[in-house]
This record gives sequence, structure tokens and C-alpha cells, in this order.
Amino acid sequence: MKIITVDEKGLMESFATFGVKYNYSRFFLGKCHVTDGRVALTPFMFNDTVHLDNPHQWFAANAAFWVRAYRESETLADQVETMASIRALYFLSGSLGQGQIHEIIRTWFNQSKEVHRIGALNMSPLAPLHKEPGAGRRTASIH
Repeated sequence: MKIITVDEKGLMESFATFGVKYNYSRFFLGKCHVTDGRVALTPFMFNDTVHLDNPHQWFAANAAFWVRAYRESETLADQVETMASIRALYFLSGSLGQGQIHEIIRTWFNQSKEVHRIGALNMSPLAPLHKEPGAGRRTASIH
């Protein structure tokens, strides 16, 4: 499995779009591997600071990274993997009251729906657009 990386300059643009403050973006990048202008998350990346503890900023930085990774995806497999990460952040942000992140991801998705070729964030990227949700799905019977 290859390591997912994104363009550092593009990530900085995505940080701005997601409203990530400068100090959070610098610290986030400091936690990553940055080589030749490419940024990769580290295997054991977490916020271990006392002063940079705004959960909104951390959600925004992570969402910016994964949306950038999707934009730079070159294969269907890369798109599926990155969309799964975006989808997880989307639903977690809504569940944890991070409405601004939830809305930014929804807006990004809706503005580029034709590129994604999926009808909604809760659909698999492997599902064709014309299928109805649940079509062909087998249901288990409870006795």
C-alpha cells in the first residue's frame, strides 16, 4: 500500500478554505512528514499540545488534508479510499457538533458532484449513480 501524500502548497490553500488558523496549520504540518513539497500523515499523529486544543481547528485541518488528497487522487482506488475518509469526517463532524466543517464538506461535495460520480456522501463511490438506495440489497429476516 502506498503512502498518501498531498502537495504542500495545495494543502495550505485547503487550510485557508477550511478556515484553519496559521498556528494550527504550522503545527499540523510539523506533525506530518514533509519531503520535497509533499505532505504525508504520520502513522501515530495526535494533538499532544496544551495550548492548541480547539477541536474545530483539528477537524478542519484533517478535512482539508483529505479533501486535498481526493483532489489529487489519480486512480479509482485512491478516490475510493480518500472519499471514505472524507465521508467519515463528514458524519463525525455532524455528530460532534462541528457544523461548520460538516457544511464545508457538504458544499465541496455538492459543488463537485459530477466529478465524484456518486449521488450523496452516504453512498459508496463504487455504487452507480442511477441505482436507487437499497436497490438489490438483501435484507435479513428476524424470526
